Amino acid sequence: EEFIGKDPVYLTESKNGSSKCLHYVVLYLAPGDYHHFHSPAQWAVAQRRHFPGSLISVRPSLVQKIPGLYNKNERVVLNGHWKHGFFSFAAVGALNVGSIKIAFDDEVITNKPSSFPFTPDTI
Repeated sequence: EEFIGKDPVYLTESKNGSSKCLHYVVLYLAPGDYHHFHSPAQWAVAQRRHFPGSLISVRPSLVQKIPGLYNKNERVVLNGHWKHGFFSFAAVGALNVGSIKIAFDDEVITNKPSSFPFTPDTI
């Protein structure tokens, strides 16, 4: 709930009456990687949420050391539905790659300045 926001639209729907279980995949993009993202499925976006936050590096070693790191960083979460029910897609900003642009939503403005070096009160 902390990551995608409270009460995302369509989460209460169940297409086949089965219990609800959220599965997720994290794709780490190293600084030299392609940083555009594309939808992995045919779905309809019903809600966009922007969570301002830090721009801490998300390299795997830091993710292991800082609990809830993805919740601390700035992110844009798209919630909606697909043929199997609820669907959510989140883009998380990080150090040196904080800008998040959504092709169909020009109102999203991201990339708040990062605090470097990091101190305990900024993490």
